[in-house]
This record gives sequence, structure tokens and C-alpha cells, in this order.
Amino acid sequence: MSALPPLPEEDEAWTARLRALQPLGPPEPRPFFFTRLQARLDARQAPTTMLPAWLRRPAYALFLGALVLALNADTAVSKSVSPPTSSSSSSAAGKW
Repeated sequence: MSALPPLPEEDEAWTARLRALQPLGPPEPRPFFFTRLQARLDARQAPTTMLPAWLRRPAYALFLGALVLALNADTAVSKSVSPPTSSSSSSAAGKW
């Protein structure tokens, strides 16, 4: 391994400062930090409800209601329209 060239005085000063910081290690959290954090997160959680998650949001509930009404209206309209007569369906089949 080749020897490294000597560093300028400024670089040596910075290298010495950085080496002095290495033994410090990572900072330790204050005592019971994670216990306090967990308690705060538990207190922040919303109370559980009996409704499903998608029904708690009004946009999903309104969309579901509109979809049910649209399908109901489509079914009612399709049942009220009279089915095509057999003569018109046979003439259409004869053309093809």
C-alpha cells in the first residue's frame, strides 16, 4: 500500500476534529421515551365504531346509495317496457 501524501494543515485540523467526534456515538433517547410515545399514539387513535370503514366516509355512502337507486330504476324501467313481439323478431332474424 502506498503512503498517502501529507495533508495541508487545514485538512489535518478538520480530520482531528472529526476523529474527536467519533467516540461520542449516537445520542440516547430520554428515559421512558418510547413508553410516552406509545401512550400518546394510543390516546390519539379514534374510537372504534360499528360501521365499516367505507361507510364512515360520506362520499362512499352517497355513491353506494346512488348506485342502488340507479340499478333499481334501471330494473323498474326494463320491466315496464313491453318485450318485442315474435313477428318483429322473426322478421329481423330473416334479414340476417
